[in-house]
Amino acid sequence: MSQAGTRQDELPDLGWLGRVLAWLPFGPRSTVVTRPGTRISFSLHTLAWLGLCAVMGYAGAVQANGAAYLLAFSTLALGVLSYVYARANLRGLEVRVGASPLYQAGQGEVLPVELRAASGMTPCGLEILVIGALKSTFVEQIPSGQSVRLQLRLPAGAGPVKLLLRSAYPLGLLRAQRVVNVELTRRALPQASGNLPLPTPQPQPSNSAAGRSGGQSIPSREGDDFGGLREWQPGDSPKHIDWRAVARGRPLLVKTWARGVNETVAMDWDALPLPVSERAGQLVRWIQMCEQQGHAYSLKLPSQVIPAGQGETHARRCFAALAEIHTGGLSAAETTRPVKVPASHEHRAGVPRGPLALLSAVLFFTALPLQDLVALPVLLLLFLSLSYRSLLTQPVKHRWLPLAVIVIGIAGVYFSQGDLMSMEAGIAVLVVLTGGKMLESRTPHDFQVIAIIGWFLCLCGLMADQSITRSLLMFTAYILIAGCMVRFRRGVPGVWGPARLTGRILLQALPLVVLLFLTFPRVSLDYLVRLGSGRTAVTGVPSSLDPGKVLQVARSTETAFRVEFPDGNMPPNNQRYWRCVVLWDCQGLSWSRGLTLSYAPSGNRERQGQDIRQIITLEPHGQYWLPGLDYPLRGSGGGNSYQLSSERVLNSHDTVRKMRQIEVHSRPQLTWEPLPDFQRNAALRVPVLSASLRELAQGWRAGAANDTEVVQAGLNYLRTQGFEYTLEPGSYLGPTALEDFFLRRRVGFCEHFSASFATLMRAAGVPSRVVMGYLGGELSMTGTHMIVRQSDAHSWAEVWLDGAGWMRVDPTAALAPGRLDLGLQSFLGGEEALERQRNSFLWRSMEQARQMWEQVNYQWYKMVINFDGESQFGWLSWLGASGLKKSYLLIISAFLVVLMAGLMGLWLRRPARQTDPWQQTWRRFCRHLEGLGLPARRENEGPLAYAQRLSSSKPEVVALAQQYASARYGAQDSSPKSFEKAWRALR
Repeated sequence: MSQAGTRQDELPDLGWLGRVLAWLPFGPRSTVVTRPGTRISFSLHTLAWLGLCAVMGYAGAVQANGAAYLLAFSTLALGVLSYVYARANLRGLEVRVGASPLYQAGQGEVLPVELRAASGMTPCGLEILVIGALKSTFVEQIPSGQSVRLQLRLPAGAGPVKLLLRSAYPLGLLRAQRVVNVELTRRALPQASGNLPLPTPQPQPSNSAAGRSGGQSIPSREGDDFGGLREWQPGDSPKHIDWRAVARGRPLLVKTWARGVNETVAMDWDALPLPVSERAGQLVRWIQMCEQQGHAYSLKLPSQVIPAGQGETHARRCFAALAEIHTGGLSAAETTRPVKVPASHEHRAGVPRGPLALLSAVLFFTALPLQDLVALPVLLLLFLSLSYRSLLTQPVKHRWLPLAVIVIGIAGVYFSQGDLMSMEAGIAVLVVLTGGKMLESRTPHDFQVIAIIGWFLCLCGLMADQSITRSLLMFTAYILIAGCMVRFRRGVPGVWGPARLTGRILLQALPLVVLLFLTFPRVSLDYLVRLGSGRTAVTGVPSSLDPGKVLQVARSTETAFRVEFPDGNMPPNNQRYWRCVVLWDCQGLSWSRGLTLSYAPSGNRERQGQDIRQIITLEPHGQYWLPGLDYPLRGSGGGNSYQLSSERVLNSHDTVRKMRQIEVHSRPQLTWEPLPDFQRNAALRVPVLSASLRELAQGWRAGAANDTEVVQAGLNYLRTQGFEYTLEPGSYLGPTALEDFFLRRRVGFCEHFSASFATLMRAAGVPSRVVMGYLGGELSMTGTHMIVRQSDAHSWAEVWLDGAGWMRVDPTAALAPGRLDLGLQSFLGGEEALERQRNSFLWRSMEQARQMWEQVNYQWYKMVINFDGESQFGWLSWLGASGLKKSYLLIISAFLVVLMAGLMGLWLRRPARQTDPWQQTWRRFCRHLEGLGLPARRENEGPLAYAQRLSSSKPEVVALAQQYASARYGAQDSSPKSFEKAWRALR
């Protein structure tokens, strides 16, 4: 328990904006309605939370991204639990106040208050104040079943006393407040005044009524005689309580003493020679003088007579009677109108350096993976801002510094990205604003804004990459930010308390998150993807061929797509050609798209037993092509059919910016179809070639009887003229690039061989084109699917042969046939070196770990990322609820939210656990007696009194009750177990 800060400023004045927001339920307020009860009020943080849930759900719908849905449901569940916790945080408190306070002008009055956690939860982050006071008291936490005692300073003035309890615990998304009306009404006591001398004390015998006014006697004066017992009153010392009487079930009684001869000062209201308005002040002064000098005194007022006595209790009784006369016996009327209160702990407390440094580190590592969307200078500016603020205990004093950071950052975003209206530019600007806001932040309210921005950056990270590595990183950052929110609302140092509470809330939210993930209806907003951004990372095989492009892709070992063969008819490695792009426009070693073909080919209907069905999970690559095993017949996914051009290439309606799962049907060999004239002309268009190349191509034609022999002549030339297949071919540039490669250096990659071969086929009169895609693939460790990596990127040629149609010709296979049976790295590494590597323990361990992680990643994609409406209804069909409509699913989801909130509320409001072993044993004993058919114990009934009431039916109960009382309150040495053993024998 600690006092709140000394600043008494209220919420900042926002001018006309503040007046407008004040009308809203979430507007900033420095007032509170004094109507009693517990209320949950919205704030701007609540509005931000609702907006964030909506944005996360929208992102999940647009990208069909299961991870974004998980993040949205997690945020929703945390908000629901925040509401439940905030309400239970205050409703589970029992508030007890001490004696009736008296306010005296010019003096401060203290109200003793006890807060007890009567429910099963531990209330945390509480503020309590008397409405009208200038300062609140902050209570760190109250363990369940325990209590804390406070001394609250009362404000000046008379009237009813109202206590305000408020809290934003645990996450600060909602504000909870509770107004408690104190039953004791304050009376205004005049300030001591008057100059009349104190009346002369008159001696009285000890056996007089005045001398024996036990109710007013002072306990334990040395040399005094025992004067009897009286009821306990607040302020009495515990050492004067008659504990033996308590053990017998009697109420608290206090021993009193009286002197043999009492000197009493008699005070009479009517006998004072003063105006009525000044009499109360004079009597107050006399009472204070009597207490200082040790005189007993009596007070006679028009409405009552108070016998002689002395001490704090007697003085308070006299003061209360005078206050009643002074205020005319009336209290101020209770009002329910809003009154101003001090700024809350959210706006006044500081944030320690440790949690501040943790939040800064988490924000930076959340923004760091966004480097493909945010320029590096922006990330560097964020790093400098966070580092500088983490080293300070207070925000920067120069107001121009945060503004300068924001201006420089936005200018950097504009010059590096070219605009400020795209999605990437918006994220970059948000990163800049985070750095500027961090520099000026000082209170939990300010850092709450930054934490909510951090949650949004986690969403951005999941939108850019859906791999399990990125997902684990973003969800870890999300949890750490939630922990920072909890830590900002605690007043004492330490991380284990907030960490435990954060973990407990997350575990409690997990069932709701899972149920919402399975039941919340999926809405397809796939058509909105194109509205996202024009700048998307482009990976995979390119849409045009230039020397070195395919080689650049093949240097990466990232996954391109994963393939399942549900019918089990997986072709061998040398037949797994994955078709992606077909190129028609020839410029030697450079080829481009050329023809635009979007209509579907004719003929070649599906045939059972011959076609190969594949389920392909495609990574986002920012292009339009969709892979398919040669030769695709049709493709579909997500309820949509994809375009199939006459060149046998599947195309998406928009760029692939998210993970997709498609089903493709392919046939290894197609029936012959005539070649349209415009395609034949395009397939024979030859660029300007050197005389040597033309002569070589004409030589192939002259020595061949048909096109098939021309193709064989070209392949024989590659086999016999010393061509070399390598990953280090060097560069071929300029108009002589094709001649340099084919006639001089003869060192290249697959793209060089396919491009040059197709060009020379055209020069020899054979229609040809270049196809780019992937070759082969790696079987997963479980054998359930195949992994095709970017290193499997490949290009080959296709030639048109009369009577056969388009035929695949792979010059790489003719030059390096081992490449068709091995992966690229394995083939180039050499069989002997590869065998030695495979026999090493380190290689086997790393390969096994890599394959295992790849399997986990694939299951993440399959079960979470691609959990769409079709998967949801498949799961519901398995449960026997296949006919549910989306509207019913929405109702079920809302019902689950309400049900979870209700169950959590009931669980948090469970009674506090009793930690006293004797009291637990006594309660079990009472239940045992009820089980025997005896009457139940009354709430206000002591152990001995209860046993006496049952003595006529069970005389043994009296002895057991005496054993309990003596062991708990007396000197008898006994344990709860021995007492329980004794009463369990009672039948």
